[in-house]
Amino acid sequence: VEGHASILSDENSQIEGNFIASQLQYGKQTALDGKLTLQGTRAKHQLKITAEGNAFKFFSLLEGGLVSSTNRWQGFLQTLTLEGSAPIKLMTPAPLLFDAQSVTLEKAQLQLAQGSVSLDQIKVDSEGFASIGRADKIALKDLPTERFNLPSSMQGNPVFSGKWNINTASSLNGNISLWHEAGDITMTAADGSKKPLGLQEVKLDVKFTNNLAELTTKLRGQNLGVLDAMLSTTLTKVNAGFALLSSAPLTLNGNAQLQTLAWLPLPSSLMDANFDGKLNITVAANGTLGTPNLIGNVDGKDLQFSLPTEGVNFSNGELQASFENDKLLIKKASWQGGDGHLQATGFLLFEKGKPQIDLDWTAEKFTAISRADRLLTLNGSGKTTLVNDLLMISGNFSVARGLVELSDEDTPVLGDDVVILGQTDSVSEPALKILLNGLRIDVGKEFTLRGRGLDAHLTGAVTLTGLTQYRPHTEGVIQVKEGSYFAYGQKLTIERGIINFNGTVDNPGVNIRAMRNSTPVNAGIEITGTAFVPITKLGSDPTVADSEKLSWLVLGHGMDQTNKNDYGLLSLAAGVLLSQ
Repeated sequence: VEGHASILSDENSQIEGNFIASQLQYGKQTALDGKLTLQGTRAKHQLKITAEGNAFKFFSLLEGGLVSSTNRWQGFLQTLTLEGSAPIKLMTPAPLLFDAQSVTLEKAQLQLAQGSVSLDQIKVDSEGFASIGRADKIALKDLPTERFNLPSSMQGNPVFSGKWNINTASSLNGNISLWHEAGDITMTAADGSKKPLGLQEVKLDVKFTNNLAELTTKLRGQNLGVLDAMLSTTLTKVNAGFALLSSAPLTLNGNAQLQTLAWLPLPSSLMDANFDGKLNITVAANGTLGTPNLIGNVDGKDLQFSLPTEGVNFSNGELQASFENDKLLIKKASWQGGDGHLQATGFLLFEKGKPQIDLDWTAEKFTAISRADRLLTLNGSGKTTLVNDLLMISGNFSVARGLVELSDEDTPVLGDDVVILGQTDSVSEPALKILLNGLRIDVGKEFTLRGRGLDAHLTGAVTLTGLTQYRPHTEGVIQVKEGSYFAYGQKLTIERGIINFNGTVDNPGVNIRAMRNSTPVNAGIEITGTAFVPITKLGSDPTVADSEKLSWLVLGHGMDQTNKNDYGLLSLAAGVLLSQ
């Protein structure tokens, strides 16, 4: 920031000022450039303020002067414009008064992109804050997109109006009202189908009386359902204003009959997912914000969740739960997947702002994933707990049917030794840690691993223990029951395939023998060692020289029948073998 100002004490003396700010930034807000100019006399002058960022332009003009008898600035806010995603324009000059102790703006009419705001008064002084005003026909496009935006699965432009009268001089008093005027929101499912919420009534009323806050809300929608709630609590005056403390009393009565849940926002990683169902909720509270003493019931039916890109399709979901002693007791939660189901019981609660979960779940022929290249159908039982940001999973599951098809090629990635100049990689500690506590997975008798030349039916089981971020300790053996491997231009039969886990999950011991089934010399390859340090060598039955093994593996005959063209194939195969 740089500039200068010249102000003399005489009322009619000339004053001037000019300040320029470049790349001014506060916190994580985008940087902006600004300019302030002052011209005139103490009694009558103009103050111009401009600011410009990547996505907005701001301009305001104040005209007025200092009143010597009161030492106050008195005048008008003549112009105010904001250009950007949520434009604002002052329609007529608004009286403005300020001094070292207070600021008062009156009768300001603001035009937004579609709606308008009438500020009858805004006053900030040493005693507090006061404001009276009204908002008419405010649409979603009147709101900054970086602050509020509908999920990509929802479209529409509902229109709302509201009014307020707030005073915080000695305590918080006043009221706020918001209601739906027109317009609707349409939901778009992942399959492209559209369904409107059918908004009929949306209303919110908040009343403040000597720091007591009473909130009433109503929601009606032809396809959405019904929601009614009444809440009251008490705010506490603090140095920075008013705060809701955990010890504040809380009274709540609410009920909802929701006919669809498709409007609920989902994380960005699940934007192509479908989630829907019906939910009935009755809840009451008579405690504090920290310990609300909730009672009530939650009943869900026809719950559906699908993620087509991942082959996930859960249907006919049910939820039977109740609030008791600030816990949500889950008496029954179930999903259908394929011809089977998954059921869970347990509880969920919030303690000191953090969630705690304790769930026991069982699966019976439950298809968790089903698509062309993946299939996972499970049987078994397990337990999940969440305490102090540690999610612990234990259980014993078997795969009733499984299929994993490996892609032909891995996505190219930079090597560990590549450094990108100017880029600093900081690995932050995950907010949620996942601990596998003796999670046993049996691949069953119908598990197929296919791709990259491999086609194998697996058996065996592994047990995983440890934090997933550090590659859990894994114990167990996975064997190839039968299978084949395409290598060196040949389809090799896997005679022995053992993957032995006794360490980190990504570095098991391997003992694999794959043979061509040629006669009279049956040749192939043998792989031993570990996944990190595999040892590959040629094998044969009966034992012959390595050159003969390679010839029988690649050509199907011995070296005595090799011609000039065969030597090129043998040289290429030998190079591949030596590089492994």
